[in-house]
Order: sequence, then C-alpha cells, then structure tokens
Amino acid sequence: MVVFSILIEQHSYFAEDEVEPMRNALRLRFWFETGLAIVTGILFVITLIQRNWIEVAFGVDPDSGNGTLEWLIVAALLIVTIALFTLASYEWRKSRAAIS
Repeated sequence: MVVFSILIEQHSYFAEDEVEPMRNALRLRFWFETGLAIVTGILFVITLIQRNWIEVAFGVDPDSGNGTLEWLIVAALLIVTIALFTLASYEWRKSRAAIS
C-alpha cells in the first residue's frame, strides 16, 4: 500500500485529484459491460479448452458428438466478449471526455 501511494505521488497521471473524478464519471453501464465481458471471456476460454462441457453438465449430446454446437458457442462467446469490451471502451472514452 505504501508503494502504491508513493507511485501516486510521483506520477502526475496517477494523482489522486485526477483519479477520483474519473471514478465518479464512469456510469454503471461501464461496470456492467466490463464485468459481463470478463465473464463471457472466461466462458470463452473454458469452452475453447473443454469443448464437451455441455455433455458433462447436462448429460445430453445435442450435436451427436461432432462438436458443431461447441464451436458455435465458442464463436458466439468471442463475438459477445469483443462487443462488450468495445462498448465498455466507448463508455470509458465518453467519461474521459466528460471530465476533460
């Protein structure tokens, strides 16, 4: 904690008077989009690594073992993750512009 406070004092871009307005300017939408993007990103990686989780979790084999459904889920999770991080970055830039 002491090291972090020294870094804040030494670097003007981490100055306490600049961080607090940014934190207050970020809307709930930014936090929601970022959190959901992290969750979908984690699910993307899990599905990419362990593609038969549907069969394990639900005890069904909807694609008869060929893996098509799992690859569709991987693609959908990747697209949703990228979209959510993009939306969150728009919110971030919008709040940066609001405090400037």
